[in-house]
Amino acid sequence: MIGDNVFVGWGATILPGTIIGENTIIGAGAVVSGNIEADSVYAGNPARKIMTLEDFYQRRIARQEGEARNIYKSYLDSFGKEPTAECFYGYESLWARSRYSHCRYDSYSDFCDSIKEQIMEGKNK
Repeated sequence: MIGDNVFVGWGATILPGTIIGENTIIGAGAVVSGNIEADSVYAGNPARKIMTLEDFYQRRIARQEGEARNIYKSYLDSFGKEPTAECFYGYESLWARSRYSHCRYDSYSDFCDSIKEQIMEGKNK
């Protein structure tokens, strides 16, 4: 039985009798058997719990924030001016509120201010 909102990666094998809880990610190529906890990330052969879904989300948001900061800095270095919000297609969840996002910043302007502070701290060291 596979619960609701489960992502199964390419090439994963789910053995007969396996029960996968809802909101779970199964990594590509995993071999899954037994009872799989809900709200978790599993990978490997045999599949083992790697982390909770909340841990995965927090790591992904931190990684996405780092990527967006690198884009900002690269744009600033290349063009000598602050990038517009349109330069961050795919990164809007950092500041644009939606039903599914937990924004780290209240606005694009707050995001930019945070990067400027980081740049200034780096110059003062």
